[in-house]
Amino acid sequence: MRTLIASVAHVFSFCRMRFLAALSTVWFSFSVGYTQGTWVVYNVQNSLLPDNTIRCLHKDADGALWVGTDNGLAKFENGLFTVTDSSNSNLPSNQIRSITTDTIGQIYVGTMQAGMATFNGDSFDVFNTQNSQLPDDNVRALIFDETQSLWMGTVGGAVQVTDEGWSVYNISNSPIGGNNINKIFEGNTGVVWIGTVNGGIAKKEGNQWTIYKNNNSGLADNTVLDFATDLAGDLWFTTPAQGIGRFNGNTWQYRITANSNIPTNSLTALQLSKNTGIKYIGSTDKGIIRWDNSLVFDSFTVVNSPMPDNYVTCLLLYNDTTLYAGTQSGGLVKFIDTSAAKLVGLNNAANSKFNVFPNPAESVLYFTGANKGTAIFQDVFGRMVLETAITNNPVMIDKYLSKGIYIVTVSTGNEQYSCKVVLQ
Repeated sequence: MRTLIASVAHVFSFCRMRFLAALSTVWFSFSVGYTQGTWVVYNVQNSLLPDNTIRCLHKDADGALWVGTDNGLAKFENGLFTVTDSSNSNLPSNQIRSITTDTIGQIYVGTMQAGMATFNGDSFDVFNTQNSQLPDDNVRALIFDETQSLWMGTVGGAVQVTDEGWSVYNISNSPIGGNNINKIFEGNTGVVWIGTVNGGIAKKEGNQWTIYKNNNSGLADNTVLDFATDLAGDLWFTTPAQGIGRFNGNTWQYRITANSNIPTNSLTALQLSKNTGIKYIGSTDKGIIRWDNSLVFDSFTVVNSPMPDNYVTCLLLYNDTTLYAGTQSGGLVKFIDTSAAKLVGLNNAANSKFNVFPNPAESVLYFTGANKGTAIFQDVFGRMVLETAITNNPVMIDKYLSKGIYIVTVSTGNEQYSCKVVLQ
């Protein structure tokens, strides 16, 4: 970005780093196979991860995982860690709160009380309240939107940086409901969602602002910690007191302990696989919660899994089957979800002649390429839950099935097709 950084490096490399041997990570990682997945835990005891408190995670375009800790920045790639901190670089603070990268791989790091730093190919350029328009030096959120504007969430408001300059949005100069920004997220192209502490959600679309709070909308908690969108474009979000919410532009829905078997209302982070429909939810006291849109929420805690800590600070879905979780005091967790792998395989194997729509569905399903035949619905555990004839009429699935993910196998004469269907 020309106005932000005078020189841009096209080859990204840190010049002063500790390079960690593969032995420290591979030989001493804790890897366990469970019925629903495989776990690996990285911490300061079995690797050279710089700290067991993980604050943020980011995957760059080359597939490297960036880990922000309370004691430096770690890059994890090909089984190796490299660590950058204030002892081997001019990184202004070891307390990392947010990470992103631009289209050429240049890294941007938000710190606690030291501003934002970006690597120029040789050293870090630092932007703070003293040398820029940054309203506060605690930078808790960083993203690039589709137009390649850089967004920063600080304790003093939200910042948008374009080629034209800096724009600061706070309670004194904009409709935004709070200055303390937890998360900035781009949903549909051009729509930016801002989650605040006690200030609700701010939606910015072009120059148009919409503010959602519990006194003017169905938002149940004015503090929002994370966002995701599904295939239908609906917004999902996590709150610290009112569970997980869903907003489709008109109505608000929640899963809390009072109306579901979700194990806690205190949620921190959210990742959603659009290919499988599975939602992975971080919590303060129940570890990782896995929700396949059925009536069942799986909770992975220190009691029933290798989770080292029940407090999950951040999540990153690396691909449809691999989830990384940062914890408050237990280090970095890698979870390979074998249940999700089954769904991905079925989805990829679906025959193009056969189609089910809408998917996700709410009440009815239409079948194309199979005007006559039989459809068998199985849940994610392989149990048959519905068998129905296919005619020219739609199948009214909501009469027979609860919300969740189903594997549909259609038989038409000598041909048979399978695919995944999400009922929500």
